[in-house]
Amino acid sequence: MWQKVEVKRVVLQWPLPAVLVMLSVVLLGCGGGSRNAVQTEGRPGEEVDIDKMLGGDEQQPSAQQADDEDEVLRLLGLVPENKAEAPKTETAEAPKPEPVAAPKPEEVDRLERELQQKNQVITELQSDLGEKDKRIQTLQAELEQAKRTAGSASSGKMISGNYAQRYAHGRELYEQRKYREAINVFSELLREDDKNKLADNAQYWIGESYYGLRNFSQAMIEFEKISIFAGSEKHDDAQLKIALCYLQQGDRQQAKSELEQLLATYPTSEYVDKAK
Repeated sequence: MWQKVEVKRVVLQWPLPAVLVMLSVVLLGCGGGSRNAVQTEGRPGEEVDIDKMLGGDEQQPSAQQADDEDEVLRLLGLVPENKAEAPKTETAEAPKPEPVAAPKPEEVDRLERELQQKNQVITELQSDLGEKDKRIQTLQAELEQAKRTAGSASSGKMISGNYAQRYAHGRELYEQRKYREAINVFSELLREDDKNKLADNAQYWIGESYYGLRNFSQAMIEFEKISIFAGSEKHDDAQLKIALCYLQQGDRQQAKSELEQLLATYPTSEYVDKAK
């Protein structure tokens, strides 16, 4: 017969930490490899080996242990009943670009007109810039020429040698297209001795130097001065150059008149054929 066993409820006055420790020990003991003994109904005191019946010692899965521990802690009010789920990471989608509306025909026409106007302004500015560059280059050339002239004016006085040597130096300057320096040398010779046999030639090359500088008005004045040198061999040369100066200035009628005077005054000149 079964013996009734009364189980009295015993209230333990233990602190909470001690209770947690005891529960943990009990859970670990239940999950271990100890053998479980159960009394049989028919035979008091006879134990049945449950592990043997189940086929050997098997440990509870660790996941089961974790669940049991969570259950104990939940009963004690130490963890919430429902564990917080890990937040899911959502990948934010990049915003799609909005479609660009095609420009209207009238807008395209307006932009094209503005572009043409700006291109025209740019072209005009480039043209003005080109003209200014040319003007600057001209001024720079004149400045350099003035510097060389000033330098030659002082150096011309220092040239050693006689009249002929200095005259030859002036011719070299002319051939090198250093026209202003040549003018200074020839002018210095005329100031020193305008009766020298090379004086008329010096006067002639002053006219040629101004012609090289394209100062045709001054060149004609210098060529006309040849007439004061009696017996000069440069009279016909000067007459021809005067005609050419008028021609360079665009006065063809006066140029023709000067050539006719060349033919009439110097019929044996080597330039007669050119005048015809």
